[in-house]
Amino acid sequence: MSIAAIQSALEKRLLALSPQLPTAWENVTFTPPSSMWQRVNHLINAPRDLALERTLRLDRGIFQVTVHAPINTGRLAAMQRAELIRDHFAPVLMLTEGAVRVDIVDTPRIASPMADEPWWAVPVSVYWSAFIAT
Repeated sequence: MSIAAIQSALEKRLLALSPQLPTAWENVTFTPPSSMWQRVNHLINAPRDLALERTLRLDRGIFQVTVHAPINTGRLAAMQRAELIRDHFAPVLMLTEGAVRVDIVDTPRIASPMADEPWWAVPVSVYWSAFIAT
């Protein structure tokens, strides 16, 4: 259940960002609006076992938020939103969901924007880790 708790903590943090945008969540039907919106993807990395007895594990991953704005008109607004997300998840940030603590210790990375017709897309990668007692 740790991955579900981690995802919940990250999503709650994003929902606390103002102003809110329509969001395409994983495995939820979504119809993009004609204005700016964002897509969320949880990219889970391989865990690391930290004890020979297998009593401690380090879960890691990327919380990817991709900002979409209308192509040819939304370049600046998309980059401003990406920077807002980066700053909202700035380190050192500790999020808690139940007994799980999610650590963000690196500044989120804004990737190069790209055309995703009819959208201009700017990915923001939030790298997270969580120590899990097993």
